Amino acid sequence: MARLIGAMLSLHASGTIAKTLTASTWKGIQYGRVRVKPANHKTVAQVAFRGVFADAVVAYQDLTAPEMLAWDNLVAGQGLSGFNKFVAAYIALNYVAKAKVTPAVIPPQPGE
Repeated sequence: MARLIGAMLSLHASGTIAKTLTASTWKGIQYGRVRVKPANHKTVAQVAFRGVFADAVVAYQDLTAPEMLAWDNLVAGQGLSGFNKFVAAYIALNYVAKAKVTPAVIPPQPGE
């Protein structure tokens, strides 16, 4: 059930109304959109991508605190997190290239 504060979409709204309209907040910005029921595709490519994505999350969680900080510093001021950049790099190396790369993804050092 949707929760409304004030008039519809004027002050704050969240949730889905009549399985049609979904209201939410993203980075402090109120928005409404058509409700979409996501499909759960189980194609070979989709399953492979989900596996690489899960591997990327585990690989990031295995980083040390200084390594995570290096990733955060790499993207400072770009509006994304070090986690986002790490996962994107991991996927680019392990899925887009269609080759499983075993070495850890290491961020570029300053001056490279």
